[in-house]
Amino acid sequence: MKLEFQDFGIEPQPNQSFDNAAELNAFLENQRKESMMCQLISESGYKLQIGIDGDIGCAQFMSNDDEPPYLMAVTPVKVIESSHDFIMTGSATEVASENCLPFELIRKLVLEFLETGAKSQLVEWEEC
Repeated sequence: MKLEFQDFGIEPQPNQSFDNAAELNAFLENQRKESMMCQLISESGYKLQIGIDGDIGCAQFMSNDDEPPYLMAVTPVKVIESSHDFIMTGSATEVASENCLPFELIRKLVLEFLETGAKSQLVEWEEC
């Protein structure tokens, strides 16, 4: 499957496409350097919005038409005690601790989304 990347940064990175797990994996690893939020849009009609900040991240699954439901991934293992701010369009976006996942799990969710275009069964999802 093919994913379109769109950055939510105040000075966004150029849009780009991924259809290869190795390229997407290398891209994700590179994003760990500073807090960011972006979306990966699939041909399946769904998108995965993700935040990455070092060793933690967050993920929201939704349809490409931006209609509800909006589903946030719930961490199976608590990685932080309080909420965490991810940077979106230059502003802090607060994410609850139960929705902050280890980076390695974010990586797995994204790579699975590349393959299937569907929400992962690796985590529980809650409507927000």
